[in-house]
Amino acid sequence: ACLSVLLTPLSRFFFAYSYSFSNDVCTTAALLFAVSALVINRPAAAGVFFGLAVLGRLSTAALLPAFALSLAAAAGGSSQRVRGLTYFGLGGLPAALWFGAANWWMFGGILEVSYRHWQMLLGDTLVLRSQSGDFTRSFFSGLIQTLFNPQQGFFVGTPFAFWALLLGL
Repeated sequence: ACLSVLLTPLSRFFFAYSYSFSNDVCTTAALLFAVSALVINRPAAAGVFFGLAVLGRLSTAALLPAFALSLAAAAGGSSQRVRGLTYFGLGGLPAALWFGAANWWMFGGILEVSYRHWQMLLGDTLVLRSQSGDFTRSFFSGLIQTLFNPQQGFFVGTPFAFWALLLGL
């Protein structure tokens, strides 16, 4: 796995359609900072970093109940729980406002996300397509497409990950 992470940026030099950057690293770092802020009892800072993590990867919002439970469990009394949750929410508010404003500006609605506005290459032409139908296809069909698609597949764009996975087993 370490070899894959180290070689991923280099695959861009060898393959035309390779995975050359990742918001996952920034999202993970922001989540780590959010957890660290919770540990040292800084709920507003935790909210800021959690908000940044959600901006980096929307699916991170699924962790909101875990953060809320952590804040509630760490607080001594009910007023401290309310205060911690309020500070956490206020810390995350700028990211939520930014998310809504950016989506409204780019896609026409604050809760509209990019799944219906996906750019991809077909041949040498950049086209806009909707990914909404991708959520209704079978799991195995989607998995094969995600891993081995000739233009966007993970193992095609990041071949070193495939070899690192094989060699690591």
